[in-house]
Amino acid sequence: MSDTQVSSTFGSIRRRVDLDGFAVYETAHAPLQSIPRHVHDYAAWVFLLRGSFEENVERRRLRCLPGHILLRPPGEPHVNLYGRSGARCLIVALAHGRFRRLQELSSMFEHTVSLDQGNLSALARRIYGEFEIGDLSSALAMEGLLLEFFGEAARQFSREPGAQMPPGWLKVLKEKLHADFRGKLSVAALAEDVDMHPVHVARVFRRHHGCSLGEYVRRLRIEAACRDLTDADTPLAQIALQAGFSAQSHFCAAFKRVVGITPTEYRDALRTRSRQ
Repeated sequence: MSDTQVSSTFGSIRRRVDLDGFAVYETAHAPLQSIPRHVHDYAAWVFLLRGSFEENVERRRLRCLPGHILLRPPGEPHVNLYGRSGARCLIVALAHGRFRRLQELSSMFEHTVSLDQGNLSALARRIYGEFEIGDLSSALAMEGLLLEFFGEAARQFSREPGAQMPPGWLKVLKEKLHADFRGKLSVAALAEDVDMHPVHVARVFRRHHGCSLGEYVRRLRIEAACRDLTDADTPLAQIALQAGFSAQSHFCAAFKRVVGITPTEYRDALRTRSRQ
């Protein structure tokens, strides 16, 4: 992608793939690395694979953990601080033409925002899976997934008149999902917690997140499993139980549907990257 030049001065670029209108690359950052105030001349989203970091923008401090997505507009000064275990990130830089088109459709790049929404994180995981596979079909698959990602994000940040902001109770419900996703949850119990009818809860949740409550919880479990898969010695059956799945077979099938590759393939890819 000729009109987006990605600097390597702020982290080690492990690999880069250029697509039509996008540059996709993986970066590694050292433990406790600090990057002083700087700007990028391109819009990007950052998907945190491992570790943690903070991005300080003006007077806002955005804390990013594995599975979080940072949407960053061009030209916004910021400072980055990385955690004690460093960080590994998947970054997608947008060509100026792509960025201008998205600006027309939505407000997602008006200022830097941090997201932890399950449907977008699941798409980012699938993009990373194709990035890791790297075969002849991966570029086409990645491009399609990226368009799906930005289409869903544009819908959530729509400029259309009448676009509804999420109700306050939805934030409370999401916090409960993130705290209790490993346990047994039901729509009825969740609706009772926020004093809403179950049908209304299910409908509003899908409208704002593009998936059902069950799909969202499944993706949270997959994200937890992805973090656990960084330990090469933990058996898959144990990882499945820790993430909230009742059986390894169920876990493996769900993992491949969400990420696009099996847990074993994902772990092997992580092992290969760590040796590079």
